[in-house]
Amino acid sequence: MEKIIYLLLISINWLVGNAISQLIVSEQEMCMNGQCKKMLNGHLVIQNNQDVSLNFGSSEVNGKNAKEADPGSNGFKITIKKSPILIAYDLSYISTLYHDFQEDIKLFSFTQVEGDPSRFCNHELRSCQKVRDEYLYGTPNLPPGQKNWTQETPIPPGSQGSCCWCPELYVTINTDAPFSRATLHCSWIQQRMWWNVYLSKSCPVWIPPWWTAFRIGGWNWQYSLEVELSWFSPTESSINKLSSTELENMENECKKENKDSTIDCSRLRHKESGIQTSVHTLNSSSPSFYDPNFGASVQVISSGPPFGSANAKDLNGYYMLQPTFSPKGMPASISIPPLRSGCGKASKNQTEEEINDCLKPTLIIPPENADFTGVSCDKIGTSVHTWSSVNGRFCYHPPGTCQRAQIAHFYKKVIEDHSLGKISQYSVRAQNSGSPQLILDSLGEIGHEEMDQNDMGNITNIQSRRFFLGYNFDSIFDTEIMFSVEASSVSWVATSSPGIITFIEPPPLEACTAMSSFGCPLKVYIKNSGDIDSGFVVQIPYCTKSGVQTSEVDPIMAQTKKIKANSIGIFTFVLGVSVLTGSEYKCVVVLYNSFSVQLDQNMFTFSTTSTTISIASSDSIISDVVVNQTSLTNKKFDSMFTGNKCISCGLNFWCLIANIKDCIMLGIKCIGIILGLIIGFVILLKLIKIILELRKNKKIETRIINNSQESLSQGINRKN
Repeated sequence: MEKIIYLLLISINWLVGNAISQLIVSEQEMCMNGQCKKMLNGHLVIQNNQDVSLNFGSSEVNGKNAKEADPGSNGFKITIKKSPILIAYDLSYISTLYHDFQEDIKLFSFTQVEGDPSRFCNHELRSCQKVRDEYLYGTPNLPPGQKNWTQETPIPPGSQGSCCWCPELYVTINTDAPFSRATLHCSWIQQRMWWNVYLSKSCPVWIPPWWTAFRIGGWNWQYSLEVELSWFSPTESSINKLSSTELENMENECKKENKDSTIDCSRLRHKESGIQTSVHTLNSSSPSFYDPNFGASVQVISSGPPFGSANAKDLNGYYMLQPTFSPKGMPASISIPPLRSGCGKASKNQTEEEINDCLKPTLIIPPENADFTGVSCDKIGTSVHTWSSVNGRFCYHPPGTCQRAQIAHFYKKVIEDHSLGKISQYSVRAQNSGSPQLILDSLGEIGHEEMDQNDMGNITNIQSRRFFLGYNFDSIFDTEIMFSVEASSVSWVATSSPGIITFIEPPPLEACTAMSSFGCPLKVYIKNSGDIDSGFVVQIPYCTKSGVQTSEVDPIMAQTKKIKANSIGIFTFVLGVSVLTGSEYKCVVVLYNSFSVQLDQNMFTFSTTSTTISIASSDSIISDVVVNQTSLTNKKFDSMFTGNKCISCGLNFWCLIANIKDCIMLGIKCIGIILGLIIGFVILLKLIKIILELRKNKKIETRIINNSQESLSQGINRKN
């Protein structure tokens, strides 16, 4: 097998630091049942949100320079794009809670009944509602837009009612269950210590806003790796693609960017039209694939968030508290920033900052600070009614001693830390280093900034929705990837399809003066880069005018010819047009082998006048292999020689004439280089001569000084 030189072009985008992907590529020979094949095995590590592109090419194909072979000798390219990792925690609805609450003072309860417990409550709940509601600022527990509790919407147990009685006491008094009634039969000392139980057990007053409590459950993490294999293999569809507007725009853009260079942008158009791609997506549920058409396999070895580290925490069992309704007119001391559209009504124009604002007031509460079972006292989520019923200690619970745990306390802590520039331990951002986001199912959004009477169903429907607390990680959590490709795939086109269109020769202008009568000759040069003589077919299937196929160009018959191994054959066609109005045409040239397998394709442009035709030359050498080049982008910049059409002509006279401008420019550049070398050499000789003269003068001065010193010393000796 020919010597393989691996070319690696890595294009990486990262968000954090200057991380460099680790890459190891090795060649391995694998044998089975006496049959051996060489494999290219790669092992690399990439981070989230990175793109890695690996180009594998061959410097030689069957002992020949790859540039003289097919475009397929460029080998193949593997592109891997990794999305950010998303960790999502499942959220299950628990209940609706309140920002703060306080128990009514005993004096108020005693004043209302004037010492007569029988007046403290009425079986008709609405009969004494007005007295209490006027004392409190509104009835925050009523659904928005509803002024009174009705028989259709009775007082919910555990929340504030409209009667002078607490709902807990009212339900207990009107229940025949012995255990429930026993909680009110306190001893004489208990009644005196806490006044009368009917008076001392006053109702909790809920202060808005409302918060929705979710229990954080198990987590799952998601990522995707888009793996794209690409190689040159033209098909019937690529013929149309060659003349597409997309590739035309790509070529024009290339010309604009490289107008001062020698890059032949038509190569880009030619190559892109024949590139075939195979795209596979890898994720946590599908971590590997094998592509039988290309003999390539890619596998994810490891990719996952290491929970327990500083970057990711397992929040299973924690509670998430999200404010979902802020009534108007609430006290400013307990105000919460208005909810953004990220958690409110859907908005297509919301910014990332607005989405992040949505989770700023969100609290993450550890399990030890909340309880929704009624077993524990003095925790978020515990109601007096539930706790006293479960524990049977209603009489032993002084007012204000069980429900001291307030959501407001945790929220105020978050606000204080934020004002000091710290991330609070109860905030969403403190739990993981990724960017937090609230993920909703298709049923809608978590809450609304404003509600009216018709919106009450949105709160009750929260229980039937699914929510997830997500963290998006852009630049951490490496993914280890392994790929394997048959080494023969690098030059597989060269062995099965050795033909290539090397040049399309424009005819002499005098040969086209009588085009309307005799047509205009066009020569297409085909090289057989294989080791055996082969038959080839060249066809000009259609031409376009202004991007649309036209019938103004006379039909051109396909031609068949046998070309010797490693030789060039010439196919001559006659172009004729029915309308000579100074139009411009673009025609496609397609090359097939004797088995009707498409090998190559190209395009040429010609324009007509009333008497003459001129043909714009296509690129002279189509195939292009980049060897031993590393760059941060996939764009290749040719040198002044590799992109010059004159060099590709060799000794072809008409090719040299057609590219006379490139030949002149090449000659000028070569003369400039030679003159530069000569001038540099002359300057170097001058510098050497000056250095030698300076050294010589320095030696003469040294001798004069020594002679003077010797004469002086001899004179002194004589005097002595």
